[in-house]
Amino acid sequence: MVDYSNNQARIAKALVREPRTVEELRSELGIPMNELQTDLAKLIKLKLIQKSGFPTKYSIIDDVRRGVMQEESVERPFKAHILVEGQSKGKNALIKAQSDLISQLKSDKLVRAQNIREDEVVEAEGLYSTFFEADVSTKTFEDMVYVILHYGPSSVEFLEPKRFEVGMEEAQGALNDVANTIHSYVGMILQLKLRLDEETINIR
Repeated sequence: MVDYSNNQARIAKALVREPRTVEELRSELGIPMNELQTDLAKLIKLKLIQKSGFPTKYSIIDDVRRGVMQEESVERPFKAHILVEGQSKGKNALIKAQSDLISQLKSDKLVRAQNIREDEVVEAEGLYSTFFEADVSTKTFEDMVYVILHYGPSSVEFLEPKRFEVGMEEAQGALNDVANTIHSYVGMILQLKLRLDEETINIR
């Protein structure tokens, strides 16, 4: 039996919904480009996915698609309640951003979202704010970590299971997800700081 990495499984599940370019996959899954290209090459070699068109898009082979869809019916034992807050100077921009994020959460194959409730937009001191909350469930603890990193809730109430074991590979995958996300944020902050420093020097 072929052993797939967690990232390869995530790629396959993303491609179940629709074909993607490598850039779309990188943006959606947060996998570093070099690792993503390696995983795509392996999946093609195993005849699980294919690429075609211009720009090049990757798609999952029909037989594999059916297998992944069947897998989606498996129980999701990891459950949590999340609250995601948003704030903006523009009311319409805030409403659209929250609507887009909820749509993405609903269509995300790694998580099942239920009981989604949106709060009203309120204004205070020139800023608009709102939030939504949802019950989410995943198949693995690593997928739950992905939900937290990808959707950035301000509050998480972990509900089930009360006790569980995490294997070495899953723990490593979850820690790599955290490390990659922090690395991306640090890079963004450093670039912003450099631009601010350059603007300060130019002003002087």
